[in-house]
Amino acid sequence: MMKRLSKFLLVLLTLCCLCAGCGSSGGNSDGAGAAGTVAGPGTGKSQSQTTTAPIQGSTPGSAAAAEAPAMPGQLTIKLLDVGHGDCILLQGDGKTVLIDTGDAPANEIVLQKLRENKVHFIDALIISHYHGDHSGGLLTVLRNFGVGRIYDAGVVNDYSNFVKKMFQEYADGRWNRTVLRRGQRLTLKDGFYFSVLSPGSQLLPKGKKEYGHYLNNNSLVLKLHYGKFQMLFTGDMEAAAEYQVMGNYPAADLHVDVLKVAHHGSRTSSTWNWLNTVKPTWGVISCGGDPVKFKHPDPKVLSTYDYLGIKVVTTKQNGDLIITTDGNSYNVHGSK
Repeated sequence: MMKRLSKFLLVLLTLCCLCAGCGSSGGNSDGAGAAGTVAGPGTGKSQSQTTTAPIQGSTPGSAAAAEAPAMPGQLTIKLLDVGHGDCILLQGDGKTVLIDTGDAPANEIVLQKLRENKVHFIDALIISHYHGDHSGGLLTVLRNFGVGRIYDAGVVNDYSNFVKKMFQEYADGRWNRTVLRRGQRLTLKDGFYFSVLSPGSQLLPKGKKEYGHYLNNNSLVLKLHYGKFQMLFTGDMEAAAEYQVMGNYPAADLHVDVLKVAHHGSRTSSTWNWLNTVKPTWGVISCGGDPVKFKHPDPKVLSTYDYLGIKVVTTKQNGDLIITTDGNSYNVHGSK
């Protein structure tokens, strides 16, 4: 009798273990766990995404930085020198993030630089907006590297057949993709996350002059938090978006250590009020390409940075711009 009872208990214990194992399978089938978790109100349209509780309050500023957890490793941020275009690589704590993919003519340069930095898998591929100098290399990146998830603002460039085709593929569910909106948070790891500052649920309207301003002003604007270190990524946001962001957040919440200067240092952006609100110590600019066609950065813009005591470096003069931080201190330098 005791032997039978022992066998019955052994079988029951085995079944319980198997059931527990099935219930805790690693990760989500849609890959959101590997890429990062999106939380916040109004989580945008996507084919599949992870949603948690809404964020309470406004974007954390200096007070949150003071309470930020100590980071176990080091984060390296590189504004890659790819000519006229943005391509920003973040690597740290086992995560790889790519913000924008440069322009199509720079595809080989982008591939070379990503391989030099030992990129094999990109957890989060973020497209600030779908102008060619920010998204032209998207397909090349997708074909050559594993990508956990694509994040964007969901604003299509109606003048680009390539972009319209990509949006159709998004709609068909071919890629893991999430649309981000103001108030959400994209978390890569504890203490390593992006707060989404713009665009909001209501996009800034199209202007009368040029469609391009519409895409620029609805660029994703992301505030990076890594321990106590904070950096702002601005895509090509112009003055209208700068004033909208300032109207949505207290000035203290917008202070950062480093500002990725919007629109390659063009005079459409970097208004006095914006810079005086954000108060970065450093401004870093992706610019280059044909000096006749692309006259970036604008000398008047640079004079504003200089007057406000903000240090500026550019990829055109300094090569890859490299920011390293352990979450407490940070360093900014160029590869040249």
